[in-house]
Amino acid sequence: MTSLEKALRDFAQFAAKLKGDEKSEAQTFLFHLLAAFGHDPNTLPEGSTFEYRVRFPGERTKFADFVWPSRCLIEMKSRGVKLSKHYQQTFDYWLNLVPHRPPFVVLCNFDEFWIYDFNTQLYEPVDRVPVADLPARHAALNFLFPRAFQPLFGHNWVHVTREAAKDVANAFNSLVFRGEDRARARRFILQCVVAMFAEEIGMLGQGPRLRKHGAG
Repeated sequence: MTSLEKALRDFAQFAAKLKGDEKSEAQTFLFHLLAAFGHDPNTLPEGSTFEYRVRFPGERTKFADFVWPSRCLIEMKSRGVKLSKHYQQTFDYWLNLVPHRPPFVVLCNFDEFWIYDFNTQLYEPVDRVPVADLPARHAALNFLFPRAFQPLFGHNWVHVTREAAKDVANAFNSLVFRGEDRARARRFILQCVVAMFAEEIGMLGQGPRLRKHGAG
């Protein structure tokens, strides 16, 4: 088990023990979440804030639970709350975060993350990740690392698999074309596939650093 997997497993166990009250435990939950992704457990990432003031038309002001302008908006709800009922509220927060709309929006009820990318998909989350599954599915929240990486969402898997298969086939054909034995080339390609899979699920320990997205 990698240090990242352990940190995320420990976080999931910690989160499961919380009562799941939005008012009293949201910030505690988020501090521990960010710490699991490698941040200082006592300090928010630079530029981010809890209870971020969002100005609405008519001089109204509301407060989003957590905003990191270059990365994400996270809106917390109590455990057991149906996240679908709070889509409009969260979308309105994002819509009015001009000129600093973050690229990703997360709704969370202590048990599940609903992740939105409103620039590409308005009404449905691009992924839903149970907190308990975070050690294996952290790639959907890659934007939470101290250095941001391109997240990999559930709906991306078909496209990614298709592109990976094309690359693997091209690599095999290239090896054979230059004179490598077909059986040897096949073994090498299969080893590469296993290594890529191991990296993706975190077995190699440095997976996220291989998909740099750009610092926030």
